[in-house]
Amino acid sequence: MRGLVCEDLGFLGISIDARANAIARGGHPNISAAGSRVATLVVPTDEERMIALDTMGLTTASPDHALPFAMAAQ
Repeated sequence: MRGLVCEDLGFLGISIDARANAIARGGHPNISAAGSRVATLVVPTDEERMIALDTMGLTTASPDHALPFAMAAQ
């Protein structure tokens, strides 16, 4: 997926190394090709966890901390 995303970004100076991209994990975040004008780094995320935490926060909000869209509907 990263390769496809970065494929057409050469005009920004992005050029990735296919091998580095394939093995990018933990301690090897730099996937830039030699001679790339900018560094391209892999940043680990846990998107599912953040979605769950945000959902929990929204569904357990107290009435005195109304959500903005709830106030607009009043």
